[in-house]
Amino acid sequence: MSQENGEATVWHWTQRVFSSEDLRREYRGQKSLVLPPRGLVTPQAADELKSRGISVSWQVSASGGRKPPDDCTRNAWHYATENPDSLVDAAIQSLARDGLHFVKWKTAAEPIAACAKVLTGLLVGKESAGGVVFCSNPWLMCCVANKVTGVRAATVQNAKEAAQARASTGANFFAVPMPGRTVFEVKSLLKAVVTTTPKCADETTKVFEELDQHARG
Repeated sequence: MSQENGEATVWHWTQRVFSSEDLRREYRGQKSLVLPPRGLVTPQAADELKSRGISVSWQVSASGGRKPPDDCTRNAWHYATENPDSLVDAAIQSLARDGLHFVKWKTAAEPIAACAKVLTGLLVGKESAGGVVFCSNPWLMCCVANKVTGVRAATVQNAKEAAQARASTGANFFAVPMPGRTVFEVKSLLKAVVTTTPKCADETTKVFEELDQHARG
Protein backbone atom coordinates (compact mmCIF):
# COMPACT_ATOMS: atom_id res chain seq x y z
CA MET A 1 0.00 0.00 0.00
CA SER A 2 1.42 3.40 -0.98
CA GLN A 3 2.11 5.96 1.69
CA GLU A 4 2.04 9.75 1.54
CA ASN A 5 2.75 11.84 4.63
CA GLY A 6 2.13 8.73 6.68
CA GLU A 7 -1.35 8.12 5.25
CA ALA A 8 -2.45 5.46 2.75
CA THR A 9 -3.21 6.88 -0.70
CA VAL A 10 -3.98 3.58 -2.47
CA TRP A 11 -6.90 1.47 -1.29
CA HIS A 12 -6.43 -2.25 -2.01
CA TRP A 13 -9.84 -3.95 -1.85
CA THR A 14 -9.85 -7.75 -1.62
CA GLN A 15 -13.57 -8.54 -1.68
CA ARG A 16 -15.54 -9.40 -4.82
CA VAL A 17 -17.96 -6.44 -4.56
CA PHE A 18 -17.32 -2.85 -3.47
CA SER A 19 -20.43 -1.02 -2.29
CA SER A 20 -21.30 2.48 -1.13
CA GLU A 21 -21.56 1.11 2.42
CA ASP A 22 -17.97 -0.15 2.15
CA LEU A 23 -16.90 3.29 0.98
CA ARG A 24 -18.56 5.13 3.85
CA ARG A 25 -17.30 2.63 6.43
CA GLU A 26 -13.71 2.19 5.27
CA TYR A 27 -12.79 5.49 3.61
CA ARG A 28 -9.71 7.12 5.15
CA GLY A 29 -8.82 9.73 2.56
CA GLN A 30 -7.49 7.35 -0.09
CA LYS A 31 -7.02 8.75 -3.61
CA SER A 32 -7.33 5.52 -5.60
CA LEU A 33 -9.07 2.17 -5.27
CA VAL A 34 -7.58 -1.09 -6.57
CA LEU A 35 -10.00 -4.01 -6.96
CA PRO A 36 -9.38 -7.75 -7.55
CA PRO A 37 -9.26 -8.88 -11.23
CA ARG A 38 -13.00 -9.60 -11.38
CA GLY A 39 -14.13 -7.17 -8.71
CA LEU A 40 -17.35 -5.21 -9.12
CA VAL A 41 -18.37 -1.70 -8.09
CA THR A 42 -22.04 -1.05 -7.40
CA PRO A 43 -23.58 1.87 -9.34
CA GLN A 44 -24.12 3.95 -6.19
CA ALA A 45 -20.54 3.33 -5.07
CA ALA A 46 -19.29 4.37 -8.53
CA ASP A 47 -21.15 7.67 -8.22
CA GLU A 48 -19.76 8.31 -4.73
CA LEU A 49 -16.21 7.41 -5.78
CA LYS A 50 -16.51 9.88 -8.64
CA SER A 51 -17.79 12.66 -6.37
CA ARG A 52 -14.82 12.14 -4.04
CA GLY A 53 -12.33 12.12 -6.93
CA ILE A 54 -11.18 8.55 -6.24
CA SER A 55 -9.83 6.70 -9.28
CA VAL A 56 -10.57 2.99 -9.77
CA SER A 57 -8.36 0.28 -11.27
CA TRP A 58 -8.28 -3.51 -11.34
CA GLN A 59 -5.43 -5.89 -10.57
CA VAL A 60 -4.11 -8.10 -13.37
CA SER A 61 -4.67 -11.78 -12.60
CA ALA A 62 -1.73 -14.18 -12.43
CA SER A 63 -2.89 -15.77 -15.67
CA GLY A 64 -2.92 -12.37 -17.37
CA GLY A 65 -6.66 -12.67 -17.97
CA ARG A 66 -7.24 -8.93 -17.56
CA LYS A 67 -4.30 -7.83 -19.69
CA PRO A 68 -5.25 -6.42 -23.12
CA PRO A 69 -3.76 -7.96 -26.24
CA ASP A 70 -0.14 -7.02 -27.04
CA ASP A 71 -1.20 -4.82 -29.97
CA CYS A 72 -3.83 -3.05 -27.90
CA THR A 73 -1.98 0.27 -27.81
CA ARG A 74 -2.00 0.53 -31.61
CA ASN A 75 -4.90 -0.05 -33.99
CA ALA A 76 -7.23 -0.13 -31.00
CA TRP A 77 -9.93 2.17 -29.68
CA HIS A 78 -8.80 4.64 -27.03
CA TYR A 79 -10.61 6.76 -24.49
CA ALA A 80 -9.93 9.78 -22.29
CA THR A 81 -11.71 11.63 -19.50
CA GLU A 82 -11.47 15.33 -18.78
CA ASN A 83 -11.38 14.52 -15.06
CA PRO A 84 -10.84 11.28 -13.09
CA ASP A 85 -14.09 9.34 -13.48
CA SER A 86 -14.64 6.07 -11.61
CA LEU A 87 -17.95 5.58 -13.45
CA VAL A 88 -16.20 5.48 -16.83
CA ASP A 89 -13.44 3.30 -15.34
CA ALA A 90 -16.05 0.80 -14.17
CA ALA A 91 -17.66 0.66 -17.63
CA ILE A 92 -14.26 0.16 -19.31
CA GLN A 93 -13.36 -2.70 -16.98
CA SER A 94 -16.75 -4.35 -17.48
CA LEU A 95 -16.22 -4.26 -21.26
CA ALA A 96 -12.75 -5.77 -20.80
CA ARG A 97 -14.34 -8.72 -19.04
CA ASP A 98 -16.52 -9.12 -22.14
CA GLY A 99 -13.43 -9.09 -24.38
CA LEU A 100 -13.75 -5.47 -25.61
CA HIS A 101 -10.59 -3.55 -24.70
CA PHE A 102 -10.10 0.21 -24.68
CA VAL A 103 -6.75 1.84 -24.02
CA LYS A 104 -6.58 5.03 -21.99
CA TRP A 105 -5.07 8.04 -23.70
CA LYS A 106 -2.55 9.54 -21.29
CA THR A 107 -2.83 13.31 -21.60
CA ALA A 108 -1.92 16.15 -19.29
CA ALA A 109 -4.68 18.34 -17.93
CA GLU A 110 -5.20 20.86 -20.73
CA PRO A 111 -7.97 23.12 -22.04
CA ILE A 112 -10.46 21.12 -24.10
CA ALA A 113 -9.41 22.65 -27.44
CA ALA A 114 -5.74 21.79 -26.82
CA CYS A 115 -6.67 18.32 -25.64
CA ALA A 116 -8.64 17.70 -28.85
CA LYS A 117 -5.60 18.67 -30.92
CA VAL A 118 -3.39 16.21 -29.03
CA LEU A 119 -5.84 13.31 -29.20
CA THR A 120 -6.66 13.73 -32.89
CA GLY A 121 -2.94 13.88 -33.60
CA LEU A 122 -2.60 10.40 -32.14
CA LEU A 123 -5.52 9.24 -34.25
CA VAL A 124 -4.17 10.63 -37.51
CA GLY A 125 -0.71 9.30 -36.63
CA LYS A 126 -2.16 5.77 -36.81
CA GLU A 127 -1.58 5.25 -33.09
CA SER A 128 -5.26 4.55 -32.60
CA ALA A 129 -8.23 3.18 -34.54
CA GLY A 130 -10.53 5.72 -32.92
CA GLY A 131 -11.27 7.50 -29.70
CA VAL A 132 -13.97 8.42 -27.21
CA VAL A 133 -13.59 11.43 -24.93
CA PHE A 134 -15.80 12.13 -21.92
CA CYS A 135 -15.82 15.86 -21.19
CA SER A 136 -17.86 18.88 -20.15
CA ASN A 137 -17.84 20.56 -23.58
CA PRO A 138 -18.05 17.87 -26.28
CA TRP A 139 -19.20 20.42 -28.88
CA LEU A 140 -15.93 22.35 -28.65
CA MET A 141 -14.01 19.07 -28.65
CA CYS A 142 -15.67 18.00 -31.92
CA CYS A 143 -15.37 21.44 -33.51
CA VAL A 144 -11.58 21.29 -33.09
CA ALA A 145 -11.33 17.60 -33.96
CA ASN A 146 -13.20 18.03 -37.24
CA LYS A 147 -10.58 20.54 -38.39
CA VAL A 148 -8.10 17.66 -38.57
CA THR A 149 -7.90 15.82 -41.90
CA GLY A 150 -9.04 12.22 -41.59
CA VAL A 151 -11.01 12.73 -38.37
CA ARG A 152 -14.78 12.32 -38.31
CA ALA A 153 -15.92 13.61 -34.93
CA ALA A 154 -19.41 13.42 -33.46
CA THR A 155 -21.03 14.43 -30.19
CA VAL A 156 -23.20 11.58 -28.90
CA GLN A 157 -25.21 11.05 -25.74
CA ASN A 158 -26.25 7.41 -25.94
CA ALA A 159 -25.64 4.10 -27.69
CA LYS A 160 -28.22 4.76 -30.42
CA GLU A 161 -26.61 8.06 -31.43
CA ALA A 162 -23.15 6.48 -31.35
CA ALA A 163 -24.24 3.63 -33.63
CA GLN A 164 -25.92 6.06 -36.05
CA ALA A 165 -22.87 8.30 -36.23
CA ARG A 166 -20.54 5.36 -36.73
CA ALA A 167 -22.71 3.73 -39.39
CA SER A 168 -23.72 6.80 -41.39
CA THR A 169 -20.55 8.93 -41.28
CA GLY A 170 -17.80 6.48 -40.33
CA ALA A 171 -17.14 8.56 -37.22
CA ASN A 172 -13.86 7.66 -35.54
CA PHE A 173 -13.83 10.25 -32.77
CA PHE A 174 -16.68 10.62 -30.26
CA ALA A 175 -17.20 13.23 -27.58
CA VAL A 176 -19.63 12.42 -24.78
CA PRO A 177 -21.02 15.04 -22.37
CA MET A 178 -20.27 14.29 -18.74
CA PRO A 179 -21.48 14.09 -16.03
CA GLY A 180 -24.97 12.72 -16.51
CA ARG A 181 -24.43 9.09 -17.58
CA THR A 182 -24.78 5.83 -15.68
CA VAL A 183 -22.28 2.96 -15.85
CA PHE A 184 -24.73 1.01 -18.02
CA GLU A 185 -25.21 3.93 -20.42
CA VAL A 186 -21.46 4.47 -20.79
CA LYS A 187 -20.85 0.76 -21.36
CA SER A 188 -23.63 0.54 -23.97
CA LEU A 189 -22.33 3.61 -25.79
CA LEU A 190 -18.76 2.32 -25.92
CA LYS A 191 -19.92 -1.09 -27.09
CA ALA A 192 -21.93 0.50 -29.90
CA VAL A 193 -18.87 2.48 -31.00
CA VAL A 194 -16.62 -0.57 -31.46
CA THR A 195 -19.19 -3.06 -32.74
CA THR A 196 -21.01 -0.91 -35.34
CA THR A 197 -19.74 -1.30 -38.91
CA PRO A 198 -19.37 1.98 -40.85
CA LYS A 199 -21.67 2.03 -43.89
CA CYS A 200 -21.15 5.44 -45.44
CA ALA A 201 -23.08 6.09 -48.62
CA ASP A 202 -20.82 6.52 -51.65
CA GLU A 203 -21.84 10.17 -52.00
CA THR A 204 -21.00 10.85 -48.35
CA THR A 205 -17.62 9.18 -48.69
CA LYS A 206 -16.89 11.18 -51.83
CA VAL A 207 -17.73 14.47 -50.10
CA PHE A 208 -15.47 13.61 -47.15
CA GLU A 209 -12.59 12.72 -49.49
CA GLU A 210 -13.01 15.97 -51.43
CA LEU A 211 -13.01 17.99 -48.21
CA ASP A 212 -9.89 16.20 -46.99
CA GLN A 213 -8.10 16.93 -50.25
CA HIS A 214 -9.14 20.56 -50.04
CA ALA A 215 -7.83 20.78 -46.47
CA ARG A 216 -4.47 19.40 -47.57
CA GLY A 217 -4.28 22.18 -50.15
